[in-house]
Amino acid sequence: MAIPQVVITTVLSTADKRARSKQRWRISVWWGGWLLLGAMGLGLANWQWQRAEEKRQWQTAPRVAEVNPQSLPQMNQALQLQGIFYPQFNRWLDNRTLNGQVGLALITPLQSTDGRWWLVDRGFVATAGSRAPQPWPDTALTLQHLQGYWQPLEGRRGLLLGANDDGQRIQQLRTDVWPQLDLQPGVLHLDNGSSGRWWQPLGVSRERHLGYAAQWLLLALAALALAWRYRPKLKAQRVRVCTLKAKRRWL
Repeated sequence: MAIPQVVITTVLSTADKRARSKQRWRISVWWGGWLLLGAMGLGLANWQWQRAEEKRQWQTAPRVAEVNPQSLPQMNQALQLQGIFYPQFNRWLDNRTLNGQVGLALITPLQSTDGRWWLVDRGFVATAGSRAPQPWPDTALTLQHLQGYWQPLEGRRGLLLGANDDGQRIQQLRTDVWPQLDLQPGVLHLDNGSSGRWWQPLGVSRERHLGYAAQWLLLALAALALAWRYRPKLKAQRVRVCTLKAKRRWL
């Protein structure tokens, strides 16, 4: 008894292969673009969440000043330092504002009595936007008793236009400006500096940062939902050639 066997062979033309490859490329670009938007939204949401956490730490920071603390202070924690200024390492922190005025903040390293190095913000100087060299103020080389509030610097990196340090001014306050000093990763903003306590860490409230984080998260989720809802699909293959072959098998 003979049982016929049928074999179907599908052959795609070169044009069909190119069209299918083009479809796959468009789908990859589609998902790549939407996933990039989603990742950006999630990243911005996480950044705003971290900013809200910084503000929470600022609000709950201890107000009791500790002298030359052995552990690093929290954000906006009150502390005291006893040590000597080294004005040969002075820098002006550029592009600061106070009461609508543009100016500089004087940053001077200090070595505390226990041998550690700290950055100290000694106050604000208005310059009206002038780029002329600013003379250094007089600095006493005697033991200083300072009190202020602490600002951590870790993770604070923004966009730089050119070199950060020109030998007098810096665009961003970073410890790597002074590679020869083993600096603590932060700065003490003095209460009794040349301009009083001018530094204000709260530009935006913690609640508003949380609101921004929620908005970015929703936008990221919306982008992913739209990408899935309107996702392109591969078209079905077209059969161009069909070959039938019959074989006999004897039992």
